[in-house]
Amino acid sequence: MFPRTGRILPLLGARAISGAVQVADFEQAKREIAANPMLGALWGFAGLPPGFLNLCQQTIDRSKEKVEKWLATHCGQRSGSAFG
Repeated sequence: MFPRTGRILPLLGARAISGAVQVADFEQAKREIAANPMLGALWGFAGLPPGFLNLCQQTIDRSKEKVEKWLATHCGQRSGSAFG
C-alpha cells in the first residue's frame, strides 16, 4: 500500500507568482525568441499567466527530487536516477 504523500502537482488557483519567477519566464522567452523569431508569436499569444512555465518546471524538478529521495529511503535505491 502506498503512503499518502499528498499531491505532486501544484494547485494553481488564485496563487500569487513571485517576481523572480516572472523574470525567469521572460528570460526564457528572450532566449527562445532569439534562437527562433517565429516563437515570438507563440509567446505573445500563449495566454498563460506570468511565471506559469517556470512554476511548472520547478514543480517537476522538486517532484523528481522528492520521489527519488522517497525511493532511496523506502525501496533501497542507492545510485542513479529513477528518471531518465
